[in-house]
Amino acid sequence: MKRFFVLLSFAFSLAAAEQPGAEKDMTGYLWANFFILVLALGWLIRKQGGPFLAARLEAIRQGITDGERRKSEAARRIAEVEAKLASLGPEIEKMKAEMRAEKLREEERIRLRNAAELEHIHEHARQEVESALKAARLQLEAYAGKLALDLAESKIRSRMTPAAQRNLTQDFVSSLS
Repeated sequence: MKRFFVLLSFAFSLAAAEQPGAEKDMTGYLWANFFILVLALGWLIRKQGGPFLAARLEAIRQGITDGERRKSEAARRIAEVEAKLASLGPEIEKMKAEMRAEKLREEERIRLRNAAELEHIHEHARQEVESALKAARLQLEAYAGKLALDLAESKIRSRMTPAAQRNLTQDFVSSLS
């Protein structure tokens, strides 16, 4: 502050130094005004600029600290991702092996199911054949029985005469009494 007043007095003394008989020269006042302005600006900068610069310096330091922390966090994440990528090959091979084993189990299950289904179809076909065979045998027996009856009837009709018919009727009536 002392310097301010010293410079101010110097500026006024320059302004007051006039040469006799000359026109009033405003140069001294202009210099005094300039020094006053410079001193006021200097004082303002010192008073307000210091805390502003200190706060800005602290913000920059905080930003640097945050940046370093984020950088180390990113490096850690990169290391994790690289480790996962490195272990991805064996993990893929493991998954492929599991899928192959699952495929084999599924094929075996399907083969067993198909074998059981095929056995069921064979059994069903065997039963159908047996049933058809029984039906054919019954039809054949019925047909053979009908043929035998027809043959017997035709033989009886060919041998039956009116005399034989009377004898049969008399024998039947006598057996009733």
